[in-house]
Amino acid sequence: MLRAVHAASRRGQVLALALLVCSGTACADWAPVGGTSKTEDYIDLATVQVNGNLRRVWTLHNLLQPDSDGDRSYRSLLEYDCKNAIYRSLQGLFHADPMGAGRMTGRTDATRPWRAVEAGSMSAAVMRLVCART
Repeated sequence: MLRAVHAASRRGQVLALALLVCSGTACADWAPVGGTSKTEDYIDLATVQVNGNLRRVWTLHNLLQPDSDGDRSYRSLLEYDCKNAIYRSLQGLFHADPMGAGRMTGRTDATRPWRAVEAGSMSAAVMRLVCART
């Protein structure tokens, strides 16, 4: 019995360590959704949350060259209204290194206004993927 309790405790410690190591972007499964000659855009499909016609998902905008603030990437929590083809940003995190790594240089928690999803845009590609989820 004591051995089983020790084994269960050990498994809990390993799980806690794995969750700590995999926080943030370290274990995100970034899938490419597009880009330009200056950017690469990704989505983490494991973060899709479904609530009726709404979908929330984390995206990553990777800059091939630093922006004017020296940032190389930023992550956004986006919300899509699949019925009305609109989206908004709920949160943004800015990073000094590519792929959401390195020091976080800033953040915004201000919910932005709803915007129309433009055909052929990164937002359209993301909406197509997340709205297919049920």
